[in-house]
Amino acid sequence: MDPCPPPDTATIAVTRSERDGAVIETVASSLPSDLRCPHCGGERRANGRRIVRYRDIPVVRVPRFVNWRRQHYRCAVCSRASDEEHPAFEKDRFCTRRFSEWVVKKSATTTFVKLAKRAGMNPLVLRRLFHAETAAPSRSPAPPRALAIALVTLAGRPRPLLADAAGNRIIDVLASTDELMTHLAAMGRSATPGVACVIRDIELDTPELLSATRLTELMPGLRESGIDSWSLAQMGLALLVAKYDAWIKTVARLRGRSRADIRKSVAPAYDAKAIAAALTSKWSNDEHASPRLDVENQIRWLAAEWGDPYTSNRRQAGTSPEQTWPKPDFEAVASFIAARSHEVLACYEDVDLVRTEQWLNTVRHHHIKRSHSFVAARIALLDRFGGSSSAGSKPIDATGWGASTT
Repeated sequence: MDPCPPPDTATIAVTRSERDGAVIETVASSLPSDLRCPHCGGERRANGRRIVRYRDIPVVRVPRFVNWRRQHYRCAVCSRASDEEHPAFEKDRFCTRRFSEWVVKKSATTTFVKLAKRAGMNPLVLRRLFHAETAAPSRSPAPPRALAIALVTLAGRPRPLLADAAGNRIIDVLASTDELMTHLAAMGRSATPGVACVIRDIELDTPELLSATRLTELMPGLRESGIDSWSLAQMGLALLVAKYDAWIKTVARLRGRSRADIRKSVAPAYDAKAIAAALTSKWSNDEHASPRLDVENQIRWLAAEWGDPYTSNRRQAGTSPEQTWPKPDFEAVASFIAARSHEVLACYEDVDLVRTEQWLNTVRHHHIKRSHSFVAARIALLDRFGGSSSAGSKPIDATGWGASTT
């Protein structure tokens, strides 16, 4: 694919390097000349051109460079030298602006090593460029009246996510729970109107993190808080599958058989993993589904079914009492969900809970693959669900610059 020139430039020639086959495009600026001296403000005069090479986005995996025929000036007042400036070229990094943006965008799904190979450069140099581009300090927005806190998996680890629950927009993704607690404490000390409602992930609901008491201490203006029903249901499903797997392991040991053999001996209707997959699919496709109630009903059905005569026959005794198939304790999972159900936030005047919880679940399941950098994955998630550009996230300009980034 033919390269396209940076904006506000005119292509003079396109050649290939005999050494490595890299595409080299020679351009000149098409912007009006700025004849003011940057040192004294006096008039400066053209004093020849210098060719300066800048790295650009690779063309179909072939390295690309832009040779800018840059105008050189000499001031008629102070006699000091200066050079032409252009927004398409990084001032101190010898790469185009769009190359820096390309590196930030592609790093979300590609390792630095593979990206550097595509660009034909040293991985350490590319890594330094990436961190220089994303090092801008985050601007602290005003805290929302309704705050949602969830866990998402980025770069191989669960990370706390802060979102505006009323607007269904990610505010930020933090690297750790320690950073989360520091962030929430700063929100609580803010002079602006504080958070009135918090919807929290049950996995973060511990005394030292986001229990109701701890949240009240961190945010004095908090009126109410509750557990996200989707996270409660997912916890219930995880416990259900854990109980089932523990039962499979116990039966296999008592009967001297493999776990796969025991699993085949049990009717598919009692397979907790299959039930969990079916329920998750149902909630994803039905915006009116109540995951918490679905899990409660399914667990109670399992607990009852495992006690009927048909199932009792399947749990027939062996040659000794120790070989009797134990009954899975599914009721304990139902009791756990029932005990926490009252903490699910029932309503809040500024939040459509069904819509917000559906949106949070979509964010949780939006996997950013092949990224080994938390910073890059965070930027990609913010660009997708943030609703606006965040600090350190500089989206690719939609002017067709990236036409040759294949």
